[in-house]
Amino acid sequence: MKYYETSYLDLFTKKELEKIGLYSYDIRADDFCNEPATIEKQVYVNKIGSIITDKPIIFNVHNFKDYESFLNENEIVYELDELIDDNKYIDYGEIDLSDDEMIKHEFNNTFNSCDNFEEISKLTPKEKKEMILERYHNVNDYALIENTLNKYKLFYIEKEKVLEDLER
Repeated sequence: MKYYETSYLDLFTKKELEKIGLYSYDIRADDFCNEPATIEKQVYVNKIGSIITDKPIIFNVHNFKDYESFLNENEIVYELDELIDDNKYIDYGEIDLSDDEMIKHEFNNTFNSCDNFEEISKLTPKEKKEMILERYHNVNDYALIENTLNKYKLFYIEKEKVLEDLER
């Protein structure tokens, strides 16, 4: 199995990853919060990061996987794109929401054809950013995954190809 290690993922990002067939898990630190100790479905205490995989992790009877064992048994990748099946998902590039000007630009591109555009264009940059993220989250044909702080990868999901694979 291939895996990509990243900072701690929020629930929104985990759901977006599920849309494109990836699995995400949390990394728990040891009791001294110095070193990664285990991989678990969800961590509430001592969480220090996340792992994204192309296949599901099989946990032991205590619902965790030893971190070091996992690393030794699997292959690390250094780009999220290396986990994604290019036959089913089209990479639409990056959406940069790192500053007010970039948010305004993306907002205008996304919502300029709305009937109430003039009214909603008066929203604050924070509200505009939330609308952009919510829009992509609610459209099932897209997945928006935070790649780096306030920069997101946008994927179009080719449903027909995903369904073909499920039928096999």
